[in-house]
Amino acid sequence: MTDHETRSRTDAEELSAPSSRRSRLVRGGVLMSLVSIVSRLSSLVAQLFLGRLLLQDEFGLFAMALGITGIGGALRSALLPVLVDHLENDPREFDRTYRVVVASLWSLAAVGIATSPSVGSILGEPDLPPLLAFMILLMPFQILGSFGIARLSHRLEFGSISKVYTVTGLSRHVVVVAAAFAGFGAYSMAGGTAFAAAAEFILLRRHGRFLPETGLLSRQTITDVKESVRRGFSLRGRRWIWLGAIATTAGLYGDYTVASIWLATGIIGIYYFGYQLTGSFFEPVNLAINTVLVPAFVSLKDPRERQQRFQETVTVLSIVGVTVFNSATILIAPLVHVMWNGKWDEAIPVMLVFTLLGPIQVLHTACISIGRGSGLWNFYFGVTVVTGVVTIVGAAIGASLGTLLSLAVAVTVADVLATLGALVVLSRRLEAQMSRVLLAAVMPFALGVPGLLAANAVSPITDPTPDRLLLRTAVFVVVSVLVVGGSYRKLLLSTTRSLLQRSPAVSISPS
Repeated sequence: MTDHETRSRTDAEELSAPSSRRSRLVRGGVLMSLVSIVSRLSSLVAQLFLGRLLLQDEFGLFAMALGITGIGGALRSALLPVLVDHLENDPREFDRTYRVVVASLWSLAAVGIATSPSVGSILGEPDLPPLLAFMILLMPFQILGSFGIARLSHRLEFGSISKVYTVTGLSRHVVVVAAAFAGFGAYSMAGGTAFAAAAEFILLRRHGRFLPETGLLSRQTITDVKESVRRGFSLRGRRWIWLGAIATTAGLYGDYTVASIWLATGIIGIYYFGYQLTGSFFEPVNLAINTVLVPAFVSLKDPRERQQRFQETVTVLSIVGVTVFNSATILIAPLVHVMWNGKWDEAIPVMLVFTLLGPIQVLHTACISIGRGSGLWNFYFGVTVVTGVVTIVGAAIGASLGTLLSLAVAVTVADVLATLGALVVLSRRLEAQMSRVLLAAVMPFALGVPGLLAANAVSPITDPTPDRLLLRTAVFVVVSVLVVGGSYRKLLLSTTRSLLQRSPAVSISPS
Protein backbone atom coordinates (compact mmCIF):
# COMPACT_ATOMS: atom_id res chain seq x y z
CA MET A 1 0.00 0.00 0.00
CA THR A 2 1.35 3.44 -0.95
CA ASP A 3 1.84 6.33 1.50
CA HIS A 4 -1.08 8.11 -0.14
CA GLU A 5 -3.39 5.12 0.40
CA THR A 6 -2.19 4.71 3.99
CA ARG A 7 -2.83 8.39 4.70
CA SER A 8 -6.30 8.19 3.14
CA ARG A 9 -7.19 5.17 5.27
CA THR A 10 -5.96 6.93 8.42
CA ASP A 11 -8.06 9.98 7.60
CA ALA A 12 -11.12 7.79 7.15
CA GLU A 13 -10.52 6.16 10.55
CA GLU A 14 -10.36 9.59 12.19
CA LEU A 15 -13.84 10.26 10.85
CA SER A 16 -15.33 6.98 12.02
CA ALA A 17 -16.82 8.23 15.32
CA PRO A 18 -20.61 7.87 14.82
CA SER A 19 -21.66 11.36 15.97
CA SER A 20 -18.84 13.08 14.09
CA ARG A 21 -19.43 11.07 10.95
CA ARG A 22 -23.18 11.58 10.93
CA SER A 23 -22.89 15.35 11.39
CA ARG A 24 -20.29 15.49 8.65
CA LEU A 25 -22.47 13.47 6.29
CA VAL A 26 -25.58 15.53 7.00
CA ARG A 27 -23.70 18.79 6.48
CA GLY A 28 -22.01 17.30 3.44
CA GLY A 29 -25.39 16.44 1.96
CA VAL A 30 -26.66 19.97 2.47
CA LEU A 31 -23.43 21.42 1.05
CA MET A 32 -23.69 19.26 -2.05
CA SER A 33 -27.33 20.26 -2.46
CA LEU A 34 -26.53 23.96 -2.16
CA VAL A 35 -23.63 23.74 -4.60
CA SER A 36 -25.75 21.75 -7.00
CA ILE A 37 -28.50 24.36 -6.76
CA VAL A 38 -25.97 26.95 -7.90
CA SER A 39 -25.01 24.69 -10.77
CA ARG A 40 -28.62 24.10 -11.71
CA LEU A 41 -29.31 27.82 -11.61
CA SER A 42 -26.51 28.29 -14.12
CA SER A 43 -28.06 25.45 -16.10
CA LEU A 44 -31.37 27.28 -16.04
CA VAL A 45 -29.69 30.41 -17.36
CA ALA A 46 -28.02 28.33 -20.07
CA GLN A 47 -31.35 26.75 -20.99
CA LEU A 48 -32.89 30.21 -21.17
CA PHE A 49 -30.47 31.07 -23.96
CA LEU A 50 -30.63 27.64 -25.60
CA GLY A 51 -34.41 27.75 -25.66
CA ARG A 52 -34.17 30.93 -27.69
CA LEU A 53 -31.23 29.91 -29.89
CA LEU A 54 -31.98 26.27 -30.74
CA LEU A 55 -34.88 24.63 -32.51
CA GLN A 56 -37.07 21.79 -31.29
CA ASP A 57 -35.50 19.44 -33.83
CA GLU A 58 -32.00 20.26 -32.53
CA PHE A 59 -33.01 19.38 -28.98
CA GLY A 60 -34.60 16.21 -30.29
CA LEU A 61 -31.51 15.23 -32.25
CA PHE A 62 -29.30 15.58 -29.19
CA ALA A 63 -31.79 13.63 -27.07
CA MET A 64 -31.77 10.74 -29.55
CA ALA A 65 -27.96 10.58 -29.43
CA LEU A 66 -28.00 10.84 -25.63
CA GLY A 67 -30.31 7.84 -25.47
CA ILE A 68 -27.41 5.77 -26.79
CA THR A 69 -24.32 7.51 -25.41
CA GLY A 70 -25.79 8.16 -21.95
CA ILE A 71 -24.02 5.00 -20.84
CA GLY A 72 -20.97 7.16 -20.11
CA GLY A 73 -22.80 9.12 -17.42
CA ALA A 74 -24.63 6.02 -16.16
CA LEU A 75 -21.35 4.17 -15.82
CA ARG A 76 -19.98 7.01 -13.68
CA SER A 77 -22.93 6.66 -11.34
CA ALA A 78 -22.59 2.88 -11.18
CA LEU A 79 -18.83 3.04 -10.61
CA LEU A 80 -18.73 5.54 -7.75
CA PRO A 81 -19.92 3.27 -4.90
CA VAL A 82 -17.85 0.38 -6.26
CA LEU A 83 -14.71 2.52 -6.32
CA VAL A 84 -15.39 3.83 -2.80
CA ASP A 85 -15.75 0.23 -1.64
CA HIS A 86 -12.48 -0.72 -3.38
CA LEU A 87 -10.64 2.13 -1.65
CA GLU A 88 -12.05 0.98 1.68
CA ASN A 89 -11.29 -2.73 1.30
CA ASP A 90 -8.94 -3.43 -1.64
CA PRO A 91 -7.13 -0.47 -3.29
CA ARG A 92 -5.52 -2.77 -5.85
CA GLU A 93 -8.97 -3.58 -7.23
CA PHE A 94 -9.45 0.17 -7.73
CA ASP A 95 -6.49 0.17 -10.13
CA ARG A 96 -7.69 -2.93 -11.95
CA THR A 97 -11.16 -1.46 -12.38
CA TYR A 98 -9.70 1.62 -14.03
CA ARG A 99 -7.78 -0.34 -16.62
CA VAL A 100 -10.62 -2.73 -17.45
CA VAL A 101 -13.36 -0.09 -17.65
CA VAL A 102 -11.43 2.44 -19.74
CA ALA A 103 -10.13 -0.24 -22.12
CA SER A 104 -13.68 -1.55 -22.52
CA LEU A 105 -15.02 1.93 -23.21
CA TRP A 106 -12.52 2.51 -25.99
CA SER A 107 -13.51 -0.82 -27.55
CA LEU A 108 -17.18 0.10 -27.27
CA ALA A 109 -16.48 3.51 -28.80
CA ALA A 110 -14.86 1.90 -31.83
CA VAL A 111 -17.86 -0.33 -32.40
CA GLY A 112 -20.33 2.50 -31.80
CA ILE A 113 -18.67 4.86 -34.26
CA ALA A 114 -18.62 2.14 -36.92
CA THR A 115 -22.33 1.39 -36.51
CA SER A 116 -23.58 4.97 -36.12
CA PRO A 117 -24.69 5.24 -39.81
CA SER A 118 -26.89 2.16 -39.37
CA VAL A 119 -28.46 3.62 -36.22
CA GLY A 120 -29.30 6.84 -38.04
CA SER A 121 -30.88 4.83 -40.85
CA ILE A 122 -32.99 2.74 -38.45
CA LEU A 123 -34.32 5.82 -36.65
CA GLY A 124 -34.86 7.69 -39.91
CA GLU A 125 -32.67 10.62 -38.91
CA PRO A 126 -29.84 11.32 -41.43
CA ASP A 127 -28.31 14.05 -39.26
CA LEU A 128 -27.82 11.70 -36.30
CA PRO A 129 -24.68 9.65 -37.25
CA PRO A 130 -21.99 12.41 -37.06
CA LEU A 131 -23.34 13.76 -33.76
CA LEU A 132 -23.64 10.24 -32.39
CA ALA A 133 -20.04 9.42 -33.39
CA PHE A 134 -18.75 12.56 -31.67
CA MET A 135 -20.62 11.82 -28.45
CA ILE A 136 -19.49 8.20 -28.46
CA LEU A 137 -15.89 9.37 -28.74
CA LEU A 138 -16.35 11.43 -25.55
CA MET A 139 -17.40 8.48 -23.37
CA PRO A 140 -13.93 7.25 -22.35
CA PHE A 141 -12.95 10.78 -21.29
CA GLN A 142 -16.15 11.29 -19.28
CA ILE A 143 -15.34 8.37 -17.00
CA LEU A 144 -11.88 9.49 -15.86
CA GLY A 145 -13.09 12.02 -13.31
CA SER A 146 -15.13 9.43 -11.42
CA PHE A 147 -11.89 7.92 -10.07
CA GLY A 148 -10.84 11.24 -8.57
CA ILE A 149 -14.33 11.90 -7.18
CA ALA A 150 -14.29 8.45 -5.57
CA ARG A 151 -11.04 9.23 -3.73
CA LEU A 152 -12.44 12.49 -2.39
CA SER A 153 -15.77 10.88 -1.48
CA HIS A 154 -13.99 8.09 0.38
CA ARG A 155 -12.28 10.71 2.54
CA LEU A 156 -15.58 12.64 2.94
CA GLU A 157 -13.99 15.71 1.37
CA PHE A 158 -17.32 17.08 0.22
CA GLY A 159 -15.99 20.63 0.10
CA SER A 160 -13.45 19.67 -2.55
CA ILE A 161 -16.04 17.66 -4.47
CA SER A 162 -18.44 20.59 -4.43
CA LYS A 163 -15.79 22.90 -5.88
CA VAL A 164 -15.08 20.47 -8.71
CA TYR A 165 -18.77 20.05 -9.52
CA THR A 166 -19.39 23.79 -9.39
CA VAL A 167 -16.54 24.74 -11.72
CA THR A 168 -17.22 21.95 -14.22
CA GLY A 169 -20.94 22.70 -14.25
CA LEU A 170 -20.43 26.41 -14.82
CA SER A 171 -17.83 25.81 -17.52
CA ARG A 172 -20.13 23.39 -19.32
CA HIS A 173 -22.97 25.88 -19.39
CA VAL A 174 -20.79 28.76 -20.57
CA VAL A 175 -19.37 26.68 -23.42
CA VAL A 176 -22.80 25.37 -24.44
CA VAL A 177 -24.25 28.87 -24.72
CA ALA A 178 -21.19 30.23 -26.53
CA ALA A 179 -21.32 27.36 -29.02
CA ALA A 180 -25.05 27.87 -29.59
CA PHE A 181 -24.43 31.58 -30.27
CA ALA A 182 -21.76 30.50 -32.76
CA GLY A 183 -24.33 28.40 -34.60
CA PHE A 184 -23.22 24.86 -33.72
CA GLY A 185 -26.79 23.68 -33.03
CA ALA A 186 -27.10 20.27 -31.38
CA TYR A 187 -23.30 20.03 -31.23
CA SER A 188 -23.30 22.86 -28.68
CA MET A 189 -24.46 20.55 -25.90
CA ALA A 190 -21.97 17.85 -26.85
CA GLY A 191 -19.17 20.43 -26.88
CA GLY A 192 -20.09 21.51 -23.37
CA THR A 193 -19.73 17.91 -22.19
CA ALA A 194 -16.27 17.68 -23.74
CA PHE A 195 -15.08 20.90 -22.10
CA ALA A 196 -16.50 19.88 -18.70
CA ALA A 197 -14.69 16.53 -18.80
CA ALA A 198 -11.39 18.30 -19.48
CA ALA A 199 -11.98 20.86 -16.71
CA GLU A 200 -12.89 18.13 -14.22
CA PHE A 201 -9.69 16.21 -14.95
CA ILE A 202 -7.52 19.30 -14.48
CA LEU A 203 -9.23 20.26 -11.20
CA LEU A 204 -8.97 16.77 -9.74
CA ARG A 205 -5.27 16.61 -10.58
CA ARG A 206 -4.79 19.58 -8.22
CA HIS A 207 -5.71 17.21 -5.38
CA GLY A 208 -3.00 14.79 -6.41
CA ARG A 209 -2.63 11.89 -8.81
CA PHE A 210 -5.83 9.89 -8.78
CA LEU A 211 -5.29 7.47 -11.67
CA PRO A 212 -3.10 4.36 -11.21
CA GLU A 213 0.62 4.63 -11.93
CA THR A 214 0.31 1.53 -14.10
CA GLY A 215 -1.94 3.06 -16.70
CA LEU A 216 -3.96 1.90 -19.66
CA LEU A 217 -1.07 1.47 -22.09
CA SER A 218 0.63 -1.38 -20.30
CA ARG A 219 0.78 -5.15 -20.31
CA GLN A 220 -1.11 -5.12 -17.04
CA THR A 221 -4.21 -3.91 -18.90
CA ILE A 222 -4.18 -7.00 -21.10
CA THR A 223 -3.79 -9.20 -18.02
CA ASP A 224 -6.63 -7.43 -16.20
CA VAL A 225 -8.99 -7.62 -19.17
CA LYS A 226 -8.28 -11.33 -19.64
CA GLU A 227 -8.94 -11.93 -15.95
CA SER A 228 -12.18 -9.97 -16.17
CA VAL A 229 -13.33 -12.03 -19.14
CA ARG A 230 -12.31 -15.24 -17.38
CA ARG A 231 -14.40 -14.38 -14.34
CA GLY A 232 -17.41 -13.71 -16.53
CA PHE A 233 -20.60 -12.54 -14.89
CA SER A 234 -21.60 -13.41 -11.38
CA LEU A 235 -24.46 -12.65 -9.04
CA ARG A 236 -21.96 -11.36 -6.51
CA GLY A 237 -22.40 -7.79 -7.63
CA ARG A 238 -19.32 -5.92 -8.80
CA ARG A 239 -19.14 -7.60 -12.16
CA TRP A 240 -22.65 -6.36 -12.88
CA ILE A 241 -21.29 -2.84 -13.37
CA TRP A 242 -21.61 -2.88 -17.14
CA LEU A 243 -25.06 -4.40 -17.31
CA GLY A 244 -26.14 -2.07 -14.52
CA ALA A 245 -24.85 0.92 -16.49
CA ILE A 246 -26.68 -0.21 -19.62
CA ALA A 247 -29.89 -0.66 -17.64
CA THR A 248 -29.41 2.75 -16.02
CA THR A 249 -28.97 4.31 -19.46
CA ALA A 250 -32.23 2.73 -20.56
CA GLY A 251 -33.97 4.06 -17.45
CA LEU A 252 -32.60 7.60 -17.80
CA TYR A 253 -32.41 8.15 -21.55
CA GLY A 254 -33.93 5.15 -23.32
CA ASP A 255 -37.33 6.82 -23.61
CA TYR A 256 -35.90 9.36 -26.08
CA THR A 257 -34.64 6.74 -28.50
CA VAL A 258 -37.66 4.44 -28.19
CA ALA A 259 -40.15 7.29 -28.55
CA SER A 260 -38.38 8.48 -31.70
CA ILE A 261 -39.66 5.34 -33.45
CA TRP A 262 -43.24 6.72 -33.26
CA LEU A 263 -42.87 10.46 -32.71
CA ALA A 264 -41.21 13.19 -34.76
CA THR A 265 -37.82 14.58 -33.77
CA GLY A 266 -39.40 17.93 -32.86
CA ILE A 267 -41.78 16.28 -30.37
CA ILE A 268 -38.85 14.43 -28.81
CA GLY A 269 -37.16 17.82 -28.53
CA ILE A 270 -40.12 19.28 -26.59
CA TYR A 271 -40.16 16.25 -24.30
CA TYR A 272 -36.41 16.50 -23.71
CA PHE A 273 -36.61 20.26 -23.12
CA GLY A 274 -39.30 19.74 -20.48
CA TYR A 275 -37.35 17.02 -18.74
CA GLN A 276 -34.19 19.12 -18.69
CA LEU A 277 -35.96 22.03 -17.04
CA THR A 278 -37.56 19.88 -14.35
CA GLY A 279 -34.14 18.30 -13.88
CA SER A 280 -33.16 21.63 -12.34
CA PHE A 281 -35.29 20.57 -9.39
CA PHE A 282 -34.32 16.88 -9.35
CA GLU A 283 -30.55 17.14 -9.66
CA PRO A 284 -29.64 18.97 -6.42
CA VAL A 285 -31.40 16.31 -4.37
CA ASN A 286 -30.08 13.43 -6.49
CA LEU A 287 -26.49 14.67 -6.34
CA ALA A 288 -26.59 14.95 -2.55
CA ILE A 289 -28.10 11.47 -2.31
CA ASN A 290 -25.48 9.86 -4.54
CA THR A 291 -22.56 11.63 -2.89
CA VAL A 292 -23.54 11.20 0.76
CA LEU A 293 -25.70 8.09 1.19
CA VAL A 294 -23.18 5.67 -0.31
CA PRO A 295 -20.34 6.37 2.17
CA ALA A 296 -22.93 6.78 4.95
CA PHE A 297 -24.34 3.28 4.55
CA VAL A 298 -20.95 1.72 3.80
CA SER A 299 -19.96 2.63 7.37
CA LEU A 300 -23.12 1.16 8.99
CA LYS A 301 -22.52 -2.37 10.21
CA ASP A 302 -25.34 -2.78 12.74
CA PRO A 303 -28.52 -4.09 11.01
CA ARG A 304 -30.82 -2.24 13.42
CA GLU A 305 -29.02 1.02 12.81
CA ARG A 306 -29.34 0.48 9.06
CA GLN A 307 -33.08 -0.13 9.39
CA GLN A 308 -33.55 3.01 11.46
CA ARG A 309 -31.43 5.15 9.15
CA PHE A 310 -33.23 3.74 6.11
CA GLN A 311 -36.68 4.72 7.34
CA GLU A 312 -35.43 8.10 8.54
CA THR A 313 -33.82 8.78 5.17
CA VAL A 314 -37.00 7.89 3.27
CA THR A 315 -39.07 10.20 5.46
CA VAL A 316 -36.71 13.17 5.24
CA LEU A 317 -36.27 12.81 1.47
CA SER A 318 -40.03 12.56 0.99
CA ILE A 319 -40.50 15.82 2.89
CA VAL A 320 -37.71 17.46 0.90
CA GLY A 321 -39.29 16.14 -2.30
CA VAL A 322 -42.69 17.55 -1.43
CA THR A 323 -41.15 20.94 -0.66
CA VAL A 324 -39.07 21.11 -3.84
CA PHE A 325 -41.38 19.55 -6.42
CA ASN A 326 -44.67 20.96 -5.20
CA SER A 327 -43.09 24.41 -5.27
CA ALA A 328 -41.97 23.70 -8.83
CA THR A 329 -45.50 22.64 -9.75
CA ILE A 330 -46.83 26.00 -8.60
CA LEU A 331 -44.19 28.03 -10.46
CA ILE A 332 -43.43 26.08 -13.63
CA ALA A 333 -46.19 27.27 -16.02
CA PRO A 334 -45.72 31.05 -15.66
CA LEU A 335 -41.95 30.58 -15.43
CA VAL A 336 -41.78 28.81 -18.80
CA HIS A 337 -44.20 31.24 -20.43
CA VAL A 338 -42.32 34.35 -19.32
CA MET A 339 -38.80 33.03 -19.90
CA TRP A 340 -39.40 31.98 -23.52
CA ASN A 341 -42.29 34.25 -24.52
CA GLY A 342 -44.59 31.28 -25.11
CA LYS A 343 -42.18 29.41 -27.43
CA TRP A 344 -42.07 26.35 -25.16
CA ASP A 345 -45.59 26.44 -23.70
CA GLU A 346 -46.20 23.04 -25.32
CA ALA A 347 -43.77 21.57 -22.79
CA ILE A 348 -45.71 22.81 -19.72
CA PRO A 349 -48.01 19.74 -19.39
CA VAL A 350 -44.96 17.47 -19.60
CA MET A 351 -43.19 19.40 -16.86
CA LEU A 352 -46.26 19.30 -14.60
CA VAL A 353 -46.43 15.52 -14.94
CA PHE A 354 -42.78 15.24 -13.91
CA THR A 355 -43.07 17.57 -10.91
CA LEU A 356 -46.40 16.28 -9.56
CA LEU A 357 -44.95 12.82 -8.93
CA GLY A 358 -41.43 14.06 -8.21
CA PRO A 359 -41.67 13.53 -4.40
CA ILE A 360 -41.96 9.78 -4.98
CA GLN A 361 -39.64 9.56 -7.97
CA VAL A 362 -36.73 11.08 -6.03
CA LEU A 363 -36.80 8.07 -3.68
CA HIS A 364 -35.64 5.88 -6.55
CA THR A 365 -32.17 7.40 -6.38
CA ALA A 366 -32.17 6.91 -2.60
CA CYS A 367 -33.01 3.20 -2.95
CA ILE A 368 -30.18 2.69 -5.42
CA SER A 369 -27.66 4.55 -3.25
CA ILE A 370 -28.67 2.81 -0.01
CA GLY A 371 -28.55 -0.56 -1.71
CA ARG A 372 -25.08 0.07 -3.12
CA GLY A 373 -23.83 1.53 0.15
CA SER A 374 -25.11 -1.54 1.99
CA GLY A 375 -23.36 -3.91 -0.40
CA LEU A 376 -26.62 -5.23 -1.88
CA TRP A 377 -25.28 -5.49 -5.39
CA ASN A 378 -27.89 -7.97 -6.64
CA PHE A 379 -30.59 -5.58 -5.44
CA TYR A 380 -28.88 -2.70 -7.23
CA PHE A 381 -28.65 -4.64 -10.45
CA GLY A 382 -32.21 -5.93 -10.22
CA VAL A 383 -33.67 -2.46 -9.63
CA THR A 384 -31.72 -0.86 -12.46
CA VAL A 385 -32.73 -3.60 -14.89
CA VAL A 386 -36.39 -3.43 -13.89
CA THR A 387 -36.35 0.37 -14.12
CA GLY A 388 -34.75 0.25 -17.56
CA VAL A 389 -37.29 -2.29 -18.80
CA VAL A 390 -40.38 -0.52 -17.43
CA THR A 391 -39.12 2.83 -18.77
CA ILE A 392 -38.68 1.39 -22.25
CA VAL A 393 -42.08 -0.31 -22.08
CA GLY A 394 -43.72 2.85 -20.73
CA ALA A 395 -42.12 4.98 -23.45
CA ALA A 396 -43.22 2.53 -26.13
CA ILE A 397 -46.81 2.50 -24.86
CA GLY A 398 -46.97 6.27 -24.42
CA ALA A 399 -45.33 7.09 -27.76
CA SER A 400 -47.45 4.56 -29.65
CA LEU A 401 -50.54 6.47 -28.45
CA GLY A 402 -49.16 9.33 -30.52
CA THR A 403 -49.12 12.29 -28.15
CA LEU A 404 -46.54 14.14 -26.10
CA LEU A 405 -48.66 13.98 -22.93
CA SER A 406 -49.25 10.23 -23.21
CA LEU A 407 -45.49 9.70 -23.45
CA ALA A 408 -44.83 11.78 -20.31
CA VAL A 409 -47.59 10.12 -18.27
CA ALA A 410 -46.63 6.58 -19.24
CA VAL A 411 -42.93 7.08 -18.48
CA THR A 412 -43.61 8.82 -15.16
CA VAL A 413 -46.07 6.19 -13.95
CA ALA A 414 -43.60 3.46 -14.89
CA ASP A 415 -40.89 5.18 -12.83
CA VAL A 416 -43.19 5.57 -9.81
CA LEU A 417 -44.11 1.87 -9.92
CA ALA A 418 -40.44 0.92 -10.16
CA THR A 419 -39.66 3.17 -7.17
CA LEU A 420 -42.37 1.69 -4.95
CA GLY A 421 -41.25 -1.80 -5.94
CA ALA A 422 -37.67 -0.94 -5.04
CA LEU A 423 -38.77 0.32 -1.61
CA VAL A 424 -40.60 -2.96 -0.96
CA VAL A 425 -37.63 -5.11 -1.95
CA LEU A 426 -35.10 -2.99 -0.07
CA SER A 427 -37.26 -3.11 3.06
CA ARG A 428 -37.14 -6.88 2.92
CA ARG A 429 -33.40 -6.98 2.32
CA LEU A 430 -32.72 -4.66 5.26
CA GLU A 431 -35.40 -6.45 7.32
CA ALA A 432 -37.19 -3.14 7.88
CA GLN A 433 -40.93 -2.97 8.45
CA MET A 434 -42.34 -2.59 4.95
CA SER A 435 -45.58 -0.86 5.95
CA ARG A 436 -43.68 1.84 7.86
CA VAL A 437 -41.29 2.44 4.97
CA LEU A 438 -44.10 2.77 2.42
CA LEU A 439 -46.00 5.05 4.78
CA ALA A 440 -42.87 7.19 5.17
CA ALA A 441 -42.63 7.41 1.40
CA VAL A 442 -46.27 8.16 0.59
CA MET A 443 -47.55 10.15 3.58
CA PRO A 444 -45.60 13.40 2.90
CA PHE A 445 -46.77 13.19 -0.73
CA ALA A 446 -50.38 12.85 0.44
CA LEU A 447 -49.97 15.69 2.95
CA GLY A 448 -48.65 17.90 0.16
CA VAL A 449 -51.83 17.53 -1.92
CA PRO A 450 -53.96 20.03 0.12
CA GLY A 451 -51.43 22.79 -0.58
CA LEU A 452 -51.61 22.10 -4.32
CA LEU A 453 -55.40 21.93 -4.32
CA ALA A 454 -55.71 25.18 -2.38
CA ALA A 455 -53.32 26.93 -4.75
CA ASN A 456 -55.11 25.51 -7.80
CA ALA A 457 -58.40 26.83 -6.44
CA VAL A 458 -56.94 30.34 -6.44
CA SER A 459 -55.51 30.00 -9.95
CA PRO A 460 -55.07 26.84 -12.10
CA ILE A 461 -51.50 25.52 -12.01
CA THR A 462 -51.69 25.11 -15.80
CA ASP A 463 -52.28 28.85 -16.26
CA PRO A 464 -49.12 30.28 -17.86
CA THR A 465 -49.98 33.90 -17.09
CA PRO A 466 -48.33 35.32 -13.95
CA ASP A 467 -51.32 37.49 -12.95
CA ARG A 468 -52.28 35.64 -9.74
CA LEU A 469 -48.99 33.84 -9.13
CA LEU A 470 -48.14 35.67 -5.90
CA LEU A 471 -51.51 34.90 -4.31
CA ARG A 472 -51.37 31.29 -5.49
CA THR A 473 -47.86 30.88 -4.07
CA ALA A 474 -48.82 32.46 -0.73
CA VAL A 475 -51.78 30.13 -0.30
CA PHE A 476 -49.63 27.13 -1.19
CA VAL A 477 -46.90 28.07 1.31
CA VAL A 478 -49.32 28.68 4.20
CA VAL A 479 -51.27 25.43 3.72
CA SER A 480 -48.12 23.34 3.13
CA VAL A 481 -46.34 24.69 6.21
CA LEU A 482 -49.35 24.01 8.39
CA VAL A 483 -50.04 20.51 7.06
CA VAL A 484 -46.61 19.10 6.16
CA GLY A 485 -44.47 21.12 8.58
CA GLY A 486 -46.87 20.58 11.47
CA SER A 487 -47.02 16.83 10.90
CA TYR A 488 -43.23 16.39 10.88
CA ARG A 489 -42.14 19.12 13.26
CA LYS A 490 -40.12 16.84 15.58
CA LEU A 491 -38.26 15.13 12.73
CA LEU A 492 -37.43 18.43 11.08
CA LEU A 493 -36.11 19.86 14.34
CA SER A 494 -33.99 16.72 14.92
CA THR A 495 -32.54 16.91 11.42
CA THR A 496 -31.78 20.60 11.89
CA ARG A 497 -29.92 19.88 15.13
CA SER A 498 -27.82 17.22 13.36
CA LEU A 499 -27.05 19.73 10.64
CA LEU A 500 -25.93 22.40 13.10
CA GLN A 501 -23.96 20.04 15.32
CA ARG A 502 -20.27 20.78 14.94
CA SER A 503 -18.08 17.73 14.69
CA PRO A 504 -14.59 17.66 16.26
CA ALA A 505 -11.95 19.17 14.05
CA VAL A 506 -10.08 16.65 11.98
CA SER A 507 -7.00 17.04 9.89
CA ILE A 508 -7.40 15.85 6.34
CA SER A 509 -4.13 15.72 4.54
CA PRO A 510 -4.12 16.95 0.97
CA SER A 511 -3.70 14.34 -1.71
